[in-house]
Amino acid sequence: DQVIAENRDGPPMVRCFGFPDLVFSFMEDICGDVEHPPRHARAWGDMLSLRRAMAVERRRALTGFRDSVLGGTFPDEAHCVAMAPGEHERLIEALDRWRPIHQYESAPRSTSTNGDTRSVAGAAP
Repeated sequence: DQVIAENRDGPPMVRCFGFPDLVFSFMEDICGDVEHPPRHARAWGDMLSLRRAMAVERRRALTGFRDSVLGGTFPDEAHCVAMAPGEHERLIEALDRWRPIHQYESAPRSTSTNGDTRSVAGAAP
């Protein structure tokens, strides 16, 4: 049975068997992904240690990448993919023909007998 217990330092709380009926638990608290969890929280995992280890590994990998690029050892022939013959020319031609959508002319319009102007069906306004 529920009993309303008066809390002299705050509002009344509904309690059941001496425990609060409602406790907010957030994923970060449950997974142990916070440095200083709230006192009511309990962690069933240790994601914070994993996240810290991932940050160390990410930094190690990015440092290695930077050092290889600056040292001239990456990319090497094994990591480069060449274009097929004639592909570069086709790319340049396609880029020369390309223009942003806002530079295209307005959509074709039709005028009815009463002077009403509307976009042709299927054409952009």
